[in-house]
Amino acid sequence: MVDLGLLILRATTGAIGIATAVLSLERALAISPHREWALGAVICEGVGGVLMFVGLGGPIGPGILAEVLVVVAVVSSAPDRLWDVSGRLGYFPALRAMSQLGSSWIAIPTAISAAALTVIGSRAWSLDGALGFKMPNGGKVVWFAYLVVSAVLVVLVRLLQASK
Repeated sequence: MVDLGLLILRATTGAIGIATAVLSLERALAISPHREWALGAVICEGVGGVLMFVGLGGPIGPGILAEVLVVVAVVSSAPDRLWDVSGRLGYFPALRAMSQLGSSWIAIPTAISAAALTVIGSRAWSLDGALGFKMPNGGKVVWFAYLVVSAVLVVLVRLLQASK
């Protein structure tokens, strides 16, 4: 029953990631300048959602999805035009582009689900289970720590950039 519950959570969270990526694609194509950064974020969100939906790659898909959703939510919550010019820490074209993508209310709960699945893994009812792939716990810890550190750094940059 645990595997069934994880399958439902993984498939639902992955489907939401895919749907938000598809819905964000038109907005990303309209961003100028730095369109490539916005497209990169949307593509990562979609790929993370697909990997999570099918249960391939263990914690990689959920981690990518959680990271993109958190970063876009953090940078799009910044005051208007914060990323347009060089602030206290400099100019960040990637964060400027991602701030224009916007974020919906579903981003943070989806990111939390994806982060939990990063730690738990895909388990038996997934392509990983069918192929016999299992990431070692040490690999999961390193991947999750990397995601946490990078998300915290984006939050710090946003806070320091705004405190002029």
